[in-house]
Amino acid sequence: MAGSRTKTRFDLERRLRDLSCKKPDQRNREVPGRPRAIIYARVSRVDQVDGLSLDAQIDRCREFAQSKNWEIVDELIEPGKSAFREDIDNRPALQQGLCKIIDGDADVLVGYSLDRLSRRMSVTVKIIELVARCGANLASATENLDYSTPEGRLFTYMIAIFSEYFSAAIAKHTTKVKLQRAIMGLHNGSLPFGYQRNSDGVAIPNADEAPAVIEAFESYATGMFSDRDIATHLNQKGYRTSGHWGHNAFSKDTVSAMLRNSFYAGIVKHKGQEYPGQHEPLISEELFRRVQKVRKSRRTR
Repeated sequence: MAGSRTKTRFDLERRLRDLSCKKPDQRNREVPGRPRAIIYARVSRVDQVDGLSLDAQIDRCREFAQSKNWEIVDELIEPGKSAFREDIDNRPALQQGLCKIIDGDADVLVGYSLDRLSRRMSVTVKIIELVARCGANLASATENLDYSTPEGRLFTYMIAIFSEYFSAAIAKHTTKVKLQRAIMGLHNGSLPFGYQRNSDGVAIPNADEAPAVIEAFESYATGMFSDRDIATHLNQKGYRTSGHWGHNAFSKDTVSAMLRNSFYAGIVKHKGQEYPGQHEPLISEELFRRVQKVRKSRRTR
């Protein structure tokens, strides 16, 4: 079917089985010249806050590779990906690096630390096994990884176990903090278009954007305009999205999300529960309900 896409699952087990079927000479990684290194860097939002930016990781890995006299053949970055929640299937840069190792295009996969590759023990072990079977090496710019000896493997696996424990502990703490913030009426994550944070971290109306939000709700409530109509109008007036939508032109999807967001009516939502927000509403709850009624009527036509 034209335009259809089939998602290909990156199957480590299949890759390992394919390697096991190859003859030893087919897996020979001996090549003339300096060892070829691929640098891999990953950040989640938390990492960026803590100073582990992509640039910082790349710079440290470059210094490490140069100190080893390795030839850097590629630098791969994975922005905004969690090594605890995100499987390899959802991390194309890591897939690309592992495929190059498998295909014999590189001899070393270099990361800032082992937890840049994965914070799940089972995935880390599979990556280590795959790289080792290819006759390649896994290197950390900040840790002394050596899985050629029983002691070295034990140390490497200990790092992996502690990374998984650390991520699980952070996730548990973050979930608790987000619930507490919601109960207190504080927003979690990026603020929606129309708001900004004050010095105390509380959402306040953005003087430039708030009028656009009010106009969008009032226009839609008349039943005369669609999401696309409102997006076109906002774009013509020079407005652009913000928050997790980035700074882009409005679309029917971004307008739809805005018109369904009860935060504008002074409500904070978390896990399906609603709490009174500390922030100043941009619209009344009555206007918000009218908009939802119009949306529902259009869906049932």
